[in-house]
Amino acid sequence: RIDFLPYEQDSVDVIHCYHFLEHMEDPVRVLKDFERALKSGGYANIVVPYYNSHLQAKCLDHKSMFNESTWDNLFNQYSYNNGTSGWRLKVHTTFIMGVEEKNLALLTQLIKV
Repeated sequence: RIDFLPYEQDSVDVIHCYHFLEHMEDPVRVLKDFERALKSGGYANIVVPYYNSHLQAKCLDHKSMFNESTWDNLFNQYSYNNGTSGWRLKVHTTFIMGVEEKNLALLTQLIKV
């Protein structure tokens, strides 16, 4: 297994991830590494383009789309848990933000429990 983040397990208080996850081939692997590196009670602040915004559509390098149901689907579907007991990341808050529809983004704070 290759870790994405160069930090020891349970050693990070906060991760900021702005307009990054949508460019990753395997965002689930990245999030699993966030979970590994975060201390209990640590959190990840994540901003990604909202799935139907111009912000999402205008970049050909975007590999994943996110909406308000993405986190629930990810953390509660058995197929993403690789047969384990599940995720230790939980949604603290999620907002859809933007000045107008073309620049909507999903702002999420995940916390490690």
